[in-house]
Amino acid sequence: IVGSIDLGTSSSGPNPPTAFAEYADTLSNSAYMHPVKFRNLEFMQDGNFKLVPKGYSYVGYGKGSNEQLSNPYGVAEVDNYVDYFEAGSGLPILPNYTQLWELGYSLTIKSTYANISSINSYLAYSKANISAPAVVYLSKTERVVFEGWQGNGQGSYSGNSTNATVYMGSNITETALWQKQYFLNATTPYGSLTGGGWYDSGTYAAINVSQKIVPVAAGVRAVFKGWSDGSTNQNTTLYIGAPSNITAEWQLQYLINSTSQYGKVTGTGWYDANSIATIGINITNVTTGPKSRMSFYGWTNGNRNSSFSIKASAPIFLTATFVPQYLVDFVTEDEYGNPITVQYLNIDGTNITNESYIDSNKTYSISYAEYKGVQLSSNYRFSVSSPQTIYVKLPVYNLVMHASSVFGTPINATVYAKFKNGTAATYHLGNNGTITIYDVPYGYVQATFSYFGISQNEFAENGMPLNITMFTPSLLFIIIAGILIIFAVGKISAVIKSKGAKASKHNQ
Repeated sequence: IVGSIDLGTSSSGPNPPTAFAEYADTLSNSAYMHPVKFRNLEFMQDGNFKLVPKGYSYVGYGKGSNEQLSNPYGVAEVDNYVDYFEAGSGLPILPNYTQLWELGYSLTIKSTYANISSINSYLAYSKANISAPAVVYLSKTERVVFEGWQGNGQGSYSGNSTNATVYMGSNITETALWQKQYFLNATTPYGSLTGGGWYDSGTYAAINVSQKIVPVAAGVRAVFKGWSDGSTNQNTTLYIGAPSNITAEWQLQYLINSTSQYGKVTGTGWYDANSIATIGINITNVTTGPKSRMSFYGWTNGNRNSSFSIKASAPIFLTATFVPQYLVDFVTEDEYGNPITVQYLNIDGTNITNESYIDSNKTYSISYAEYKGVQLSSNYRFSVSSPQTIYVKLPVYNLVMHASSVFGTPINATVYAKFKNGTAATYHLGNNGTITIYDVPYGYVQATFSYFGISQNEFAENGMPLNITMFTPSLLFIIIAGILIIFAVGKISAVIKSKGAKASKHNQ
């Protein structure tokens, strides 16, 4: 007979719930209770029915029972099933409070990463702690970030806490949820940027450089040109599907700054490294007086051209320099102080005209003068501090050629003359036997004098006159006549001597 019992209270209080198996109102032991099976015992807690976690055996006498009677009742588990037992006669009589079963549940943890997957058993309604790392690095550029637990079962936990507690009210499965992330390595050699770091796979990263122009040093700056992925925007986005690298690309620029006290300078500004800049100034001379001016001299880097090109390989700071100049009238003279006109004067390698502006307070040397195709050497040195006239004496001479006979009489000889510049001319000395050729460079001449088939070569320079004495036909006639007279006188003397000798012999 199976019945029910009223414990007399709505709550067991501190006492565990009890299951009763009895044969009621038994006054003798002539009838025995056949085995009665129990299973799935539950109790209510917090509004929920829960399986009884532990079962203990107790055999005793009910109220009013004859304790002198034998008590052949026992309790046993049914095939070792949890929360499944029987009570009645003929069953083993176990010591009271022998544990028949202990209800337990399994906690299964599933995780793709972090090596935290496990299956463990816990006592029913006990507490179990679960834990996962916040980040698991798969490589230097790939990781997974813990997003939370997905729990299944009574007392399970679902949430994003890395450390949590579950209550084993049933078999529980906790699945760790992970988000894969990739590292975006965003770098810049200049300035600063934002947007580098870890990103969830499949998302977009926003990258930004803080400024487009970054000062690097005095006269040096970097200008943002774009990104290594081809984007030219200061702000760009990048899809994150794998570990990525992106670099801000810059153009280094140098400042070329040119200034001048006079005129306007062109070509100043910022230039890309190794590009070519053309620097210039729009004026080279500034009049300061009737015969004075400020003249462009050059740039502080040594370049003397008013416009020039330069490679931008470093910051360049230039200033156009000007020097005072005065108008100088060069008067060239021959050796006798007579003015002559030269083609040009060469002053320290520069050819100038007779009237030129000259830098002040500087010593110059006149190297030579071009005159009649001949470079006339000069060692004249000068400096100027005001407009002036400078007299330059040059080795130019008046060449005198004279021919005479041995008797000193002038001869109208013909002269073929070749000069320093390679030119040649023929002259006739005239009745006075003399000719003057004016302004001969160096007084240089190679001359051939000719007279009645007789020629004579002569040379002169440095103002030396050519005075030659020539044999003339009359002189030759006189010489021949003299020789004949001498010969005739000799012959007559010989005849006289011969006749005198014969007369003497005859007298004898």
